[in-house]
This record gives sequence, C-alpha cells and structure tokens, in this order.
Amino acid sequence: MTRIPKYKFAIAAMLLAEQPVAASAQSQPVETSYTGRPLSLIVSFNAGGGADAYARLMARHLGRHIPGQPTVIVKNMPGAGGLQAANYLYNVSPKDGSEIAMSRATSLACRS
Repeated sequence: MTRIPKYKFAIAAMLLAEQPVAASAQSQPVETSYTGRPLSLIVSFNAGGGADAYARLMARHLGRHIPGQPTVIVKNMPGAGGLQAANYLYNVSPKDGSEIAMSRATSLACRS
C-alpha cells in the first residue's frame, strides 16, 4: 500500500476547501459600476494653478475612457503638501471607487 505524505494531504484539503469561496466571490461588472454615477477627482493643489489646469484637462477626457462613461468632477483639497487630500481619500471618502486622487508622489511617501 502506497502511503500519502501528510503535507500532500494538507495541500489537497486546502485546495478543496478554497473552491467554494472562490466560486462565490463575484463582483459587479465594471460597465454598470460607473453608469449614472459621478467620479470625483481630488486634486491636492489650489484652484487656478498648473496642477488644477492639468486635472481639469484630464477630467474632461477621463470619463470617456472608463466603462460607463461617468462625469468626472474635480475637487481641490490643498493643504499640508497633499496630506489633507490623502487623509480624506483614506479616511472619509467612500470605498467604492467613486473618488480618485491626483497628487505629488512625494506627499504620499511613507515615513519609516
């Protein structure tokens, strides 16, 4: 009689236990997730500056390239070198993808 090592049995048990979870995890189709909903583009700079002009130019064309073609609204949140906008996006904004941000890469760097 051939003996099956315990680690192979454990791996097979994990794979079989994982299948029902993977089959039940389904998401909403991307085409319907932005249909009829606005998309907010949060800019961490003052209104009227170069970054604001770039964000408004990008917002004008961004909606056409996202499935569902949402209306993109620019919201300016200057302050603390971009940290105010980053904190808003992380702590306050809805976690459904309806708000995205544009900021400097240095303001989003982590301190160690």
